[in-house]
Amino acid sequence: MAEKCTVQATKREGWTKQAEESLLQWLETPGNYDKFRSAPQDKGDGRKRTSSNTRMDITRKIVEHLAKSGAVKTEKQVTTKVHNLVGK
Repeated sequence: MAEKCTVQATKREGWTKQAEESLLQWLETPGNYDKFRSAPQDKGDGRKRTSSNTRMDITRKIVEHLAKSGAVKTEKQVTTKVHNLVGK
């Protein structure tokens, strides 16, 4: 008899006021939003990038910043939130 595999879905948590404030704090730090906005996107094509400042790298830094304030977010959640905040 095959074992039944159960996967428990986790509820996606929304953005708390504290998490949004932490994100805004990072974005408002001089130069940070410009770095995010102008960073080249890593297309995942396997080529090595010489810069450590791709969009994905900057997004990971934001995720780390949020984690320090207790907010656990994915890179996709951060990217989506930034785009929603700036209207792009």
